[in-house]
Amino acid sequence: MTNITNNIEILKTKMNFDVKKYNSQESIKNINKYVELKENYNSKKVKVVYINHFLKQYTFLNNYTKILLDTLINNKEAIINKWHIVIPDS
Repeated sequence: MTNITNNIEILKTKMNFDVKKYNSQESIKNINKYVELKENYNSKKVKVVYINHFLKQYTFLNNYTKILLDTLINNKEAIINKWHIVIPDS
């Protein structure tokens, strides 16, 4: 993403230069390249957002599982004997 951002900034400078020189063919190429780079950047950014969301959910579920396992392990005897009152350690 950093590489794409740098390429976009370089391209913006080139676009500015070509517009000042009235070079329409290069300007059209620059615009097409800019659109391509922005689409690529946005695609990667969406993937990063999804990965970060996945990691947050994974952490949450992992912590929840630890609490559940702690409760089950500490109350194994009560669960095996089918006692009605189970006071979880957590």
